[in-house]
Amino acid sequence: RREARVLRLIEQIQEYCGNITSPQPLDQEDAHPGVAIAALMKLSFDEEHRHAMCQLGAVQAIAALIQIDNEIHGSDSNNSSCVTVRRYAGMALTNLTFGDCNNKALLCSMRGFLAALVAQLQSPSEDLRQVTASVLR
Repeated sequence: RREARVLRLIEQIQEYCGNITSPQPLDQEDAHPGVAIAALMKLSFDEEHRHAMCQLGAVQAIAALIQIDNEIHGSDSNNSSCVTVRRYAGMALTNLTFGDCNNKALLCSMRGFLAALVAQLQSPSEDLRQVTASVLR
């Protein structure tokens, strides 16, 4: 049951990442996976959920979300939905990488993600910059 819930949330993020880059116009405000990333962020505080998330590809999906959102909306976006999604994504990644060298190494191998993360350090949002710095620690 835990794994099924986590998998559904990851799939919602993957669907957003796939749809946002498609040539079809998309109402981006409605498509932002705010609910899914908020749920994953909350679940990432629980050790058993963290394990399921890592096994099911949450690290990769969340990293892709940050990278694609940065590519589409830019690193200096003032859009509150973008900032919130990126903050929650960063919080989840901080929890998923804390004390886990394998997950840290996985993130470090994703060049596009790292470039997006570094670009986020220029965000006008202090909260986003702090969360981003936590991921980079």
